[in-house]
Amino acid sequence: MSEPTWTPEIAPTPTRRAVVAVALQGPRLLVIRRSQFVRAPGHYCFPGGGIEPGENCEEAIVREMREELTLDVTPLRQLWVSRTRSGFELNWWQVDVVEAQEIVPNMEEVEWWGWCRPAEFLAFHPLLPSNEDFMQAWLKKEFVLS
Repeated sequence: MSEPTWTPEIAPTPTRRAVVAVALQGPRLLVIRRSQFVRAPGHYCFPGGGIEPGENCEEAIVREMREELTLDVTPLRQLWVSRTRSGFELNWWQVDVVEAQEIVPNMEEVEWWGWCRPAEFLAFHPLLPSNEDFMQAWLKKEFVLS
């Protein structure tokens, strides 16, 4: 397994840390469209959110998936780390969805969710730039999803 890599540093020090969940169902990825009540409203992205004080990445990703989609997941491994232009450190984690579950989005945070192939996801507009960066790194084989 290769070590997670950093995208080029844009902000010298992260102002906040966040987690991003990458869930696979066969060749499809779990993606959401953000609600109008959160940062970057209407953008398509992977689910995730801020790491709260005292949380580690695994705890944060489990909490965020429950909050956004009422979905229980098991964190598998960290895939990649990047930094946004605004200074967020993003910790990208592959997660496993715990058995078959009904996904119920929290409409305060998520207005749509779905499973889609990578090419479909890249065609969504507007797509969060950090998610496009992640997909490009994956396509360049900077890390492997299994």
